[in-house]
Amino acid sequence: MPQVQQEWAAAVQNPLIACEQDYDTEQQTQLAEQRIPLLNHDQRSAFDLIMQAVEAKSGQCFFLHGPGGTGKTFVYNTLCPSLRGKVKIVICVASSGIASLLLKGGRTVHSTFKVPLDIHESSSCNIRKNSDLAELICCADLIIWDEASMLHCHIHEAVNRVFQNICNSDALFGDVPVVFGGDFRQILPVIEKDSRAEIVGACIQRSYIWPSLQVLHLHQNMRLNVDIEEERAFAQWQLDIGHGKHMDNSDKIILPPILDWKRTLLMVLFGIFILACHTFSPLSISISQSA
Repeated sequence: MPQVQQEWAAAVQNPLIACEQDYDTEQQTQLAEQRIPLLNHDQRSAFDLIMQAVEAKSGQCFFLHGPGGTGKTFVYNTLCPSLRGKVKIVICVASSGIASLLLKGGRTVHSTFKVPLDIHESSSCNIRKNSDLAELICCADLIIWDEASMLHCHIHEAVNRVFQNICNSDALFGDVPVVFGGDFRQILPVIEKDSRAEIVGACIQRSYIWPSLQVLHLHQNMRLNVDIEEERAFAQWQLDIGHGKHMDNSDKIILPPILDWKRTLLMVLFGIFILACHTFSPLSISISQSA
């Protein structure tokens, strides 16, 4: 039989690494050059600190904190082309599928890092040490993890342990820089039948990981800069809710007049009904055929 002429495992590149490096570097550089000047002061400060950590290979991990509308996603999507334009590997994940769609190349945390659905304090992710995914993680220059505040801290800790294992390092996340992001005014970990204290205790702020993270704050709410008064008022109302305002004595949220949910619901349902009638009625079919 013919003999093997070379070591094919070394000749064939890791497909996951190849995929992450398959970006047009010139296009990514141009995109970064367009976005960097648009960063406000807080965003630019965070961007510079993260870029310095990546370039220095310091292994520093961050938590980008800011209310909705302060531009966390814009910072992520500026970091990505800035690094990919230099042929660096950026892995983008998010705690939900919707949030992952806002990141270029984003996927869910559970899908990317093989996080088990049933999580506890000693859980481990199903990543083999000699797998392509393990090699990709070890080669990553930066990991962006959006909406990290939504997940139980046992998930962050499980990912930390598997990173340390596959990277042969006791440093936080195996010395791979990670940028978490989120807003603790929004959805906290959802734990069935647990008390408020137990839910708060499940947050990443209660994890042993938290003291090692450098917290970067975004303060300027870009939604408050719009010219439409109703949108500014709604954005301000959202911020106030996060500070415990607009609540009655039973801790129920008091909706502003602009959020008359009954009227809004009727308008939506009526609009769907009219659209359905127009789309599927014989009259609309005959009109479309004659047109």
